[in-house]
Amino acid sequence: MSRIYEVKVVKYLNKSMIDFDWQIPFKRRDGKVYFCDLYIKKDNLYVEIKGHWMQEISKRKWKWFHRKYPNSKLWDQKKLRSMGIL
Repeated sequence: MSRIYEVKVVKYLNKSMIDFDWQIPFKRRDGKVYFCDLYIKKDNLYVEIKGHWMQEISKRKWKWFHRKYPNSKLWDQKKLRSMGIL
């Protein structure tokens, strides 16, 4: 389901001519890599797109990332609907 949301967000950003980077890698202390879905350049904003959480570990990774990068937001189904993306 999240992939469908990601596709819709990318289409929205492209249509709106919003410059962004996609799937930005961040190395964690444990040597693993966390990929944030996108970075909106003009807003200095990292965005994680989630339709729903498939695993508890995904929530933990997001919480770690958000603490480390407070300029990050979670775009869930409710947020995407309010933006007119869904």
